[in-house]
Amino acid sequence: MDAGQKQFHDFLMARVLPAKQSEAEALLNRCFEQQAAGTFSTAELQQVIPQFLAMVQPDKLADLQAAMKQFNPNA
Repeated sequence: MDAGQKQFHDFLMARVLPAKQSEAEALLNRCFEQQAAGTFSTAELQQVIPQFLAMVQPDKLADLQAAMKQFNPNA
């Protein structure tokens, strides 16, 4: 995991529902592995975003969405 991935990991994991921690960790690891292999695509991103959002604590959802907009204004 590179520094940017670690930062995203920590940011997201701090907002994930406690019961979804292991599921979110596994999904993040899969995404990071695909990034390292050069196989992570826009289509994959569009598929995992709803999965991540479903794991976020309701009171932290707006916080996560605001951060996502910094990286993609169309998010």
